[in-house]
Amino acid sequence: MDCAAAANGLAIETRELSMIEMQFEKESFDLLWAEGSIFIIGLSRGLKDFWGYLRPGGYLAFTELCWFVDDPPAEAREFFDNVYPDIKPADEVRRMAVAAGYRVIDSFNLPDSAWWDDYYTPMLARMHELKVKNAGVAEAEAVYGHCETEIEMFRRYSKSYGYTFFVLQK
Repeated sequence: MDCAAAANGLAIETRELSMIEMQFEKESFDLLWAEGSIFIIGLSRGLKDFWGYLRPGGYLAFTELCWFVDDPPAEAREFFDNVYPDIKPADEVRRMAVAAGYRVIDSFNLPDSAWWDDYYTPMLARMHELKVKNAGVAEAEAVYGHCETEIEMFRRYSKSYGYTFFVLQK
């Protein structure tokens, strides 16, 4: 349990398990936190399934990859058509949440630093090590190439897309 949570009388439980086959009692959570993961089962299914696990008045906090602009650059759109065709504008995600019965408490776009500091910079450092270790392994080189393309897309188009953090209430 987190020390700050314990100091405030809150019980925090974390589990590593499949989002596809969750076996929890209905209405057993005050908060479900799905940062960077709801896409695994799909946003529509996640909103529906998580609704049943939340107590009345409970909260769902999650991030979703969203378009920040109405007309994304063609190169960015083409990239995501191949890697995450379900990307939607944040307004559409909010509409989906309301249609699923939630009240949108807040939403905000994560800053570029969340990508660079916590994701891409460590990824680049690790890829540098692995490129040396796996030199000549075609499958590994293909993965590194894809990662480099993703990073370049973000470098060029981060004003057009990124993660939006949503806080919803049942």
